[in-house]
Formats: sequence, C-alpha cells, structure tokens
Amino acid sequence: MTRAARYLFTPADSPFNWLQEPEWLADAKFSYFVDEDDVLGVDEDFLDALRLPSSAAISVLSEAFFHASEPILNLIAKAQFLERSAEVVHGLNHVSWEQRRWLASANLMWAIGAKWLHMAKLKDEDLGIDDHLVYYARARALGHDHRIIKDHPNVRGVQTLGLLSFYLWVNGSINRAWSMVGIAIRHATGLGLHLKTIDSRLAPVQLEEMVNTWYSLYNLEVILSEILGRPTSTAVTDMTAHMAANQHETPHPSAGNAHAPQHRAVWEDFLRRTRSVTQTSGRGQMPWRNFSSIPDSSPWNHHFYYNRLCTISHLIERCVYGPEQQASRLEVQQRLRDLQRDLTAWEKSLPKELNLWSGGDGDTDPRVKISLALYHQSLKMTLYRSCLCEIDIPGQSRESQEFNMNSGQNCVHAAMSMMDILPELPTMHELVRLLPWWNLLHYLSQALSVFVLELCIDARHLHGSPNKLETCIVKAMSYLQCLASQSRSTYRAWRTFRLLLTLVNGRVPTLNIADIPSEIYMPPNWRPTDEVQLLTDLVGR
Repeated sequence: MTRAARYLFTPADSPFNWLQEPEWLADAKFSYFVDEDDVLGVDEDFLDALRLPSSAAISVLSEAFFHASEPILNLIAKAQFLERSAEVVHGLNHVSWEQRRWLASANLMWAIGAKWLHMAKLKDEDLGIDDHLVYYARARALGHDHRIIKDHPNVRGVQTLGLLSFYLWVNGSINRAWSMVGIAIRHATGLGLHLKTIDSRLAPVQLEEMVNTWYSLYNLEVILSEILGRPTSTAVTDMTAHMAANQHETPHPSAGNAHAPQHRAVWEDFLRRTRSVTQTSGRGQMPWRNFSSIPDSSPWNHHFYYNRLCTISHLIERCVYGPEQQASRLEVQQRLRDLQRDLTAWEKSLPKELNLWSGGDGDTDPRVKISLALYHQSLKMTLYRSCLCEIDIPGQSRESQEFNMNSGQNCVHAAMSMMDILPELPTMHELVRLLPWWNLLHYLSQALSVFVLELCIDARHLHGSPNKLETCIVKAMSYLQCLASQSRSTYRAWRTFRLLLTLVNGRVPTLNIADIPSEIYMPPNWRPTDEVQLLTDLVGR
C-alpha cells in the first residue's frame, strides 16, 4: 500500500524508482489495524471473577470458540474441555489455584466465542451471554492479563498466552497480539516444545498436546509477522517437533465424553433459531449455499497442511524479504523457483477432502477447504510481489526478463484467484460464520494492494488491459464495506483503498470503478479522533 501511495503521490511527469526503498515505508500511515474495542473497557475490580455463565451459555460459548478458531488454533482439546466445563457447572465451592487458572483460560475462550457471536449476528439475549469484554475482565481478575508477563508457565500456561494473543488479534490489537505470541514462543521454547520428545513416561495424548501447542503458537506468530511485515522469533532449522500427516486420527469430539452430545444439541438448537439476518445464494468458487450445514468435525489432518503453509511462509520471509538478503537478481530468482516448488508440492500433496477444487465429500467442513485455499493464494502473492514493479536491469537476459514477467503475472493471478474463491454478495452473518474471519481483512487488503500496484504500472502483466481487474476490485471493496459495518480497522482500510483507487483512476481513466461508492456508513464506534488521524495520515503527509 505504501509503495502504491508513494507512486501515486509522485507527479506523473516525474521519474520514479520502483526499487528504491521509500523513506516512510516503515511508518504507520497505511496501517489499518486499530483497537475495535477498549479491551480494558470493563473494570475487573468490580466483577465477580468466579461467576459462571449458565449451562446453556457455556455450551454455546464453548462451541462458538471452537467454531471460530478453526483451523488456525489447535491449542485446546475439545472433548476434555467440554467435559471439564460440565463439571464446573455444578459449582465452585473451594477454588484451587489450578481451577482458577483453568477458569481464566475458559473465560478467554468464551471472550473469543462471544466476540465471534456478536460479529456473526448470532447473539441471543435469552441465554444471558455477556459482551466479550466481560469475559476478558474475568480472565484478567483470575490472572490472565496482557499487561502482566507471566513467569515460567507450564504447557497450559503457554496455551493461555496463545489464546490471549488470538483474542487481542481479533480485537484489532495487532501489535499487542504479536508481542504476546512472541512471549508465548519464548516460554514454549524454554519448555522444549519445539523439540522432538521421546519420553516413555508421557502418554501419547500428552505428546500430541505438546506438538499441537507448539505448532499452534508457531502458526500464530508466522501469520501475525506476515501481517505486520516483521521477522519471526524462531528459525525453521531450530524445530524438530514432528507433526505427521499420517498420525492417528483424532477421536470424534464426542468420544469418551458423555457431555459432548448435550453441548452439541444446545449449540445446534441455538443456530436454528430464527434471526433477522440476510441470507444470500451468491455464486463463486464456493457458493454460500454450500455452507448451510457445517459438520461437527473437520478433517483430522487439516492442521498439518495449514502448518506446512506457515512453514513455507516463514521460508519466504527469511529467504526473500529478510534484511540480510542482499542478493543478486539471479540469486533472488533461484530462491523464488525453490519456494515455488515448495508451494507446488504442497498443492499436489493436498488430499481430496481438503482440496477446494476436488469436489469432495459434502460432509467435509468447507471452512477448512476455503481457509487453506485462501492462504495458498495469499502466499503466492507474497512470494511474487517483488516482481510486481518495473524492473529495468541493464544487460538482463531474455530468460531473466521472462521470469520476472511470469512472476508478476503469477502475483496478479493469485489475487484474482482469491477473489474468485470468495462467494458473491457477502453478508456479515455468512461472512463471519463461514470464512476465515480472523484474517480476512489482511487477505482483502493484500489482494487490493496487488491490484493497485498492477494498475500503477499500466497493467503490464495483463497485457495492458486494466478492465480485467474491475470485477475483482469491486468485489474486494464490497467485502471490506460489509466488514466495515462493525470494524474500525476495516473502515479505515476501505477509506484508504478508496483514496488510492481514486488516485489511480486519474492515471488510468479507462478503469471503471463507478460501482464502488464514494462513501460508506461509519461503524458505530468510529470516533472523531479516528477521523482526524485518518485524514492526517492520508492527505497530510
């Protein structure tokens, strides 16, 4: 976004060096993440920290958490958590420190669930579900506070730090989330979770929990580092913990837990209740109607394939964008080829039940398929973005020129493929329930940035035909507009891209963006100070 803005704010008759690093590249002018809510808005000192939701509310909040965090988090075993929560409902007369820690983690999970229910317009006052800020206030009162760094946590404590990072992320507190997961990674490394463990005293379920915990934290840090453009705190070569694609299938959530069917029944009844929300039947690679019934469980191996993408992303960051990578263009091209092979190998290894384009079984959770497909296209954009500019190297061979051109085309086509995957006519209810809601803003902004950059260089990777991008741009902006109704971060992103598109339309007058409104409604929590800051950043440089 910053590179595009730098070009568009440069007079059209002035020379422009695409390879020069802009002086203001690292500033926050084009960062669109802002706190959606004041996470300290509810004072924990005036709450009963041990107060529990009703039994039905616990079922709904717990199911909402596991639904909302799929597939990025695999920190908490669902069956064990539901069983423990059923025991807690019967009362907390004498609370031990271990119970307090568990209850603090549960409140964090319920805060995430409540946030997701609110965004998906599934809130139901009859159950007495509180605002997500209330559950986070109780978690703070019980000891899980982002302002306090925990000392020497065990595996459960590390899991809680991961939950806290995810909660801060979905609330727009992206910098806090990145810092928190970094602390979790440090503690997890101190516990040796990044290493392969061979200990006959540990049961298989304990070993699996350790591996799942490590890679959930690792995936979380990689993705947050992608969004912020910052390095990760780990190296791929440091990790020997083994997540096997053919490890034993995780038991169904109901296995060994007499309370799981009851939780599920309450959840399904909750979802079937009549609500005044808009339903659509938009077309796309994955139409909304395919999401009408979400299965109880996802394919057991999807976490492995998601982690493989995170590992490739980590390699892209280190090999292509690391500050120490002062390589020749020939060396850069070879690295791109190697990483391209990694992505191709990942795509070919994807089993049918996880492949969006395979047709597949109707009983497979479509959220997992679309999440993997979107992330795959996102990494293609990241890999090839360095070729999305005017590269003029004296004496460059024809082979090198063709590689640069093909890589730029791959970047643009990945952005277009991402838009093709998303169903048409988004509504907030369907969008949050069925898409990777926690990273959708980044995906949309990434694709729009690619479109604007391509327009800045006269659509050279589309044979000079900017009209090929019009449908994709309108669709991406409509998604941002939908999300912006409840998100300050997304509203800021929409306003930023609307300005960039207006500027680029002045350079490319044949581009038709008449279907994109010039203004949209502000989210309810947009403040006058937000407006002043946005205008200062966009036009007061």
